[in-house]
Amino acid sequence: MPRLVRVPSPLKEVSATHLEVRQRGPSVVVTDLKSTNGSIVTIPGSAPRKLRQGESVVVSPGTLVDIGDGNIIHILPMTIGDASRQEGSP
Repeated sequence: MPRLVRVPSPLKEVSATHLEVRQRGPSVVVTDLKSTNGSIVTIPGSAPRKLRQGESVVVSPGTLVDIGDGNIIHILPMTIGDASRQEGSP
């Protein structure tokens, strides 16, 4: 089930539905949800890049996603407990 996360955006840089972060097995996919101001993705070892509206990218642990107004999402490595939940275990 999707989980919506509200973030502060005093300058209105973050759209109401801005970004989707989805884990697919061991991979994490970040998708811009046609946000107004976009998102900047910085994958370790690569230059920062702005996602186009609707664009998806597979990211690795250590990736930073700046969605604006000081809100930065840090993609962390999967832990053993995360792996068991992915398989449907409690």
